[in-house]
Amino acid sequence: GRPVLGVTAVWAVLLAVLSALGVPGDTLRTGSTLVIQPLWFVGVYTVVTALTPVCVTLARKLGGWAALPLLASVAVVDYLRYGPFAEAMPSWLSVLNILPGWLFAYQLGVSWGEGRIGKRGARLLLVGGGVLFAALLLAFHYPASMVGVPGEARTNSHPPSLLVVALAAAQSGAAILLRDRLGRLLRKPQLWAPVVVINLSAMTILCWHQTAMLAAAVPASLTG
Repeated sequence: GRPVLGVTAVWAVLLAVLSALGVPGDTLRTGSTLVIQPLWFVGVYTVVTALTPVCVTLARKLGGWAALPLLASVAVVDYLRYGPFAEAMPSWLSVLNILPGWLFAYQLGVSWGEGRIGKRGARLLLVGGGVLFAALLLAFHYPASMVGVPGEARTNSHPPSLLVVALAAAQSGAAILLRDRLGRLLRKPQLWAPVVVINLSAMTILCWHQTAMLAAAVPASLTG
């Protein structure tokens, strides 16, 4: 959408200007990579939302259980890439987790929207997701960070691992259980207004947050 085109256009001009001013190519590559890197999510978002009719059909037939095959798919791929056969697995295998890993939470949301996940299902998601999350951290030594960390050999988000799916299940369950209470709170205009503003600006924030970080970090580094 417009936020993606806006940040792309601004950086296309900015890179040309900075290059003309003599900024080293390596510096420009690092900066542009930091800015462009988060935009992968836009592609995933586009594909996932395009699958909405399929998700709705599955939700009406299977309810919240429609997300279970997605969890199972991520679990199988994680076992192959981290288990006893890891060294024999091709490097591209992890790519197979991209679609089911990010579609899992979306499918839960669609199932809830169709009225197929109630309080009982939400409790199952919260407890089951929490137990799985703890087991993966403590027994299977998944990295604790949900984003990539320099020096870590494994990452949970690129592509999503089973830990991300477990967290999504627990958070989805908690959100459903808390929805009525939060809904009552958000009837107050002073609380609802900021939520609306942030929600309408979500894609803009995603596209520009790295640019904002660089705008603050670069001058700070120059001034010591």
